[in-house]
Amino acid sequence: MPSPHHTAPLHLFPIPSRDPPQDLVNSTGTTIPIASQRLALLRAMELSRAVEERLRSLYRQGSVVGGVYLGIGQEALSAAATLARQPGDIYAPLIRDSAGRLAAGEAIEDVFRCYLGRRTGHMRGRDGNVHRGDLEAGVLPMVSHLGAMLAVVSGGLLARRLRGEPETAVGIASLGDGGMATGAAHEALNAAAVLRLPLVLVVANNGWSYSTPNEQSFACADLVDRAAGYGVAGHRCDGTDPDDCLQTLERAISAARAGGGVQLVVAKLLRCSGHGEHDDARYIPEAMRAAYADPVEVARQRLCDEGLIDSAGLTALQAELGAAVDAALAVVEAEPEADPAQEDWAVRSGRSAPGPTRPTLSAPAPTSYGKAISLALAHSLAEQPELFIYGQDVGGDFGGAFKITKGLAEAFPGRVINAPISEDAIAGIGIGAGLHGAHAVLEYQFADFSTIAFNQLVNQAGTTFWRTGRTCPLTVRLPCGGTPGAGPFHSQMPEAWFSHHPGLMVVAPGTVADAYGMLRQALRRLDPVIYCEHKLLYERLRDETFDPAAEQIPLERAVIRRPGRDCTLVAWSAMLHDALAAAGLLAEREGLEVEVLDLRCLRPLDLDAVVASVSRTGRLVVASEDFPFSGIAAELCAQVAEAAFTWLDAPPRRISAADVPVPYHPALWAATRPGPQSIAAAVRQTVSF
Repeated sequence: MPSPHHTAPLHLFPIPSRDPPQDLVNSTGTTIPIASQRLALLRAMELSRAVEERLRSLYRQGSVVGGVYLGIGQEALSAAATLARQPGDIYAPLIRDSAGRLAAGEAIEDVFRCYLGRRTGHMRGRDGNVHRGDLEAGVLPMVSHLGAMLAVVSGGLLARRLRGEPETAVGIASLGDGGMATGAAHEALNAAAVLRLPLVLVVANNGWSYSTPNEQSFACADLVDRAAGYGVAGHRCDGTDPDDCLQTLERAISAARAGGGVQLVVAKLLRCSGHGEHDDARYIPEAMRAAYADPVEVARQRLCDEGLIDSAGLTALQAELGAAVDAALAVVEAEPEADPAQEDWAVRSGRSAPGPTRPTLSAPAPTSYGKAISLALAHSLAEQPELFIYGQDVGGDFGGAFKITKGLAEAFPGRVINAPISEDAIAGIGIGAGLHGAHAVLEYQFADFSTIAFNQLVNQAGTTFWRTGRTCPLTVRLPCGGTPGAGPFHSQMPEAWFSHHPGLMVVAPGTVADAYGMLRQALRRLDPVIYCEHKLLYERLRDETFDPAAEQIPLERAVIRRPGRDCTLVAWSAMLHDALAAAGLLAEREGLEVEVLDLRCLRPLDLDAVVASVSRTGRLVVASEDFPFSGIAAELCAQVAEAAFTWLDAPPRRISAADVPVPYHPALWAATRPGPQSIAAAVRQTVSF
């Protein structure tokens, strides 16, 4: 069915000559003089138009780093959303929200700094243009993946709730009609609705998701109709009518601030240019362009007609703003560009929150690997009020798929929270909480399912410190590895997926003491940590002498579990025990002394420990449960070959799982996974080289 936009050259929301709007009363009972608000809205729109016209000119001159994405035609909705903000509110703008950013107090210089790649900008040249933000001012820096920021805003609101703060602050998140089609938006909107967070989602429906029209993006008559399905309030407005935008946004934000839960605001408007300045947007029919009013022109005409400003005042305002834009650009053009020589290239803070990691609490004997994880969570929750647990089935009496959190919801009311099945939203909420002073412990039922959250974990959590200089404490617990009968979707080892990307720490404890100690340290870290806990070890691995008060090995350090001189055998997680068994067999039967090194931390690698061992033994074998291609074992062999070539008496060797999806049948699973015999054979071949 053709879009009605394409066939009806009429304004979808005809702009009548209307009576002046009445003063607004917000949720606190404060009267907001509508005249001053309308003049402020005009000023924000005029400023945005002046800045963006200059950016268009700079782009055409080749002065801009990257692309330019203009909000011309959408200024009324964007600015109105932030004019209703109050101190403490969280704002997540989108690419066409220059008017909203400027209305929120962004300096004109900061706009140009980001677009021109200046070292003085918020992103310091590491990221730029529309991704800019100011966390101190409550403006989140966005990522390109549409829908992702909605969960991050929600996480910030949840962090404040957990601290017991009055829920008078709201979150305002901007999205487009295209972004509403993403799974991230669905998951986050549903999760926020379940939590009844004071969130306002402002959707600009400009008719196009890049070049895809509405009828090819969604089947409902209007995106606001989705509000009923989520159980949230829905509001629609004309995005080309500044007064309608202002009043609708004020009502929605006041409702959220007053405890009304999530508010969905959908506005119809026009994207006057292409997706970016590189896009000529010829796909937009001229009839559609003619059907929409320019919100800036509407505001100018109305306010002049009503006597709130005259033509001379309007001319003076435009001249003032134009001069401010010129002055800001002159300042920025004289500032230094990003310079590799000035970069510290840090992708993690390397910092930890202060506090104990060795409690005086006792532990039952023997203590299992799974119980050690539970104890670490309980002890840390007792000491760190900023901690909370969020994930599917973690609360109530169930206690998670593997019962690791059983009993914690009762012991720590309100801090062990069940989430919908929404892996992306779970991660985004944890990230947003971390940016607002909390520390989320996220539990995924199986590591395999974390692939759905890959965008949030890699592109948000992993880049936050690099882009913004702000820490993002977050601990992600991933039950990983194969067990008999688990099959290809519940058995994967995720360490290589996440270790490939800068900014994330990846740890894989292989002992009861490390299951406890590494988690305790991870929960103090101010950087995101991926904690890979092996399901095979939960109950099978027990420690008769485990002492939670024992001194802990630093998180990033590898550990020698068995000394030797004939070959270095590196392993981690459950494979550590197969490696120790292999070393025992070789010692008993052949007199070989194999040094077994527990890598423990996979990113960053403790290469110094591995090289030191290889310098003594002259040989390296790496045993891994992961697939062989592009895994940690391959990376470690490559790095040792570069760093310790002169000490090697044989080529580094790796032994990994078979290069096939993990089989379901126990016999097939055992046949594809390295074991003591196959590891011993690999060591034997290396020693005899």
